[in-house]
Amino acid sequence: MVVYSQTGELDLAHKEAPLLVDTISTCRQLGIDHHVLTSEQVASRWKQIRLPDDYCAVLIPQAGTLHATNSVNMLQRLASHHGAEVRGRVKVVGMCSRSGGGHVVLHTDTLGDVLADKCVLALGPWAHKFLDSNLALPLALSSQQITVAYWHLTAPDTYDDTFPVFLHYSQPYIYGMRCPAYPGTLKVCRHAGQEIDPDTDGLQLDECGIDDVRSFLAMFDGVDRSFPKVTQRCYYTMSPDHEFVIDKIPGHSQILLASACSGQGFKFAPVVGQILADMVASRKPKYDMRTFSIERPGVL
Repeated sequence: MVVYSQTGELDLAHKEAPLLVDTISTCRQLGIDHHVLTSEQVASRWKQIRLPDDYCAVLIPQAGTLHATNSVNMLQRLASHHGAEVRGRVKVVGMCSRSGGGHVVLHTDTLGDVLADKCVLALGPWAHKFLDSNLALPLALSSQQITVAYWHLTAPDTYDDTFPVFLHYSQPYIYGMRCPAYPGTLKVCRHAGQEIDPDTDGLQLDECGIDDVRSFLAMFDGVDRSFPKVTQRCYYTMSPDHEFVIDKIPGHSQILLASACSGQGFKFAPVVGQILADMVASRKPKYDMRTFSIERPGVL
């Protein structure tokens, strides 16, 4: 079972873009292997990419792709191996907790009530509604629906398994990669979407986002830009500053919140899990958690 494919990552932007300059500076400070390439050097290595003359790229060789389904299966098996009970397709419809401590009671649709000494809430796009209705905690979180688009490759042989993940420093970002689950396509999406209610809103294509990606793909040969071959939806849970929220619920120290990952949480799951395990066990995490405080300005 393949969990990770090291393809390298190619960050693309105007050569004077502040974010790209910051990326290069950070790589140098932290000793991360990277290579700054001109548009000509990019075209020499990947003939299907045609960057404008005033662009450059940063190649980070150790980066790559996490295969989502395999990664989730691996983590669930590891959790089970260490004693966890994984119960899928159970909806938590409510909860109650005494302020200041005590047991937490989770109300479910199929398992009845579940009693816990401590509880970690990883609520995704339902975080705002659930916390407000069950704990009277109206956090400034929003839910976005992202249109995930897979574009048909007219020359699939030029986009093999070694083709790098790429990120365009536009506003918002555009990112892309090969996806083995959809052979003959290139997954390219805008890293932003439309604000929605996850309980009532269905899949609506983000036509503006599709147009942005279509324009960006003009730099890539061998891609049919007329319309995505496959589209899906993905939910982001956004905080105002786009940082995570990982903290105890104020007034309910036995409840932890891990949400509002702002569209970048999946790849951090193992380290977030370690942080939460430390917090549940009353151990001090080895990371500075102030950035992720629930009581930071703009969130609570």
